[in-house]
Amino acid sequence: MNEIFLSEEIKKKMFSKAYNELALNGKISKLCDEKSKKLNLSMMSMKKPRIIVLLAILLGNFGAHRFYIGDYIKGAIYVIATIVLTIIGILIGEEGNPAAIVWIVALIEGNLLARRISQENYIKIKELL
Repeated sequence: MNEIFLSEEIKKKMFSKAYNELALNGKISKLCDEKSKKLNLSMMSMKKPRIIVLLAILLGNFGAHRFYIGDYIKGAIYVIATIVLTIIGILIGEEGNPAAIVWIVALIEGNLLARRISQENYIKIKELL
């Protein structure tokens, strides 16, 4: 039962390609209790890549994906850029919202960031196995 729970938690911490490599090697099923506990403790601090992508899609303008991983300075830059570009858009009065540029950048960066976090999680988990 513990093996199934651990396997599901590992799957949440990385994208499927990296997880499949670990699962095919059979390393997950061969864990002793001590390694399993270490892995569980380590995974508590790992960020979920899917959450990063979701935050970038829904709240990318406000840097939520950056705040989630603890990068508060870049998150604040997103907030400031969104506010400034929204004010500029209101003052210019043209159709469209210049702050959409920040959202597009957040989408791209969110995907790249999720891949990086997934890779970091994979490396950490592989070291513990």
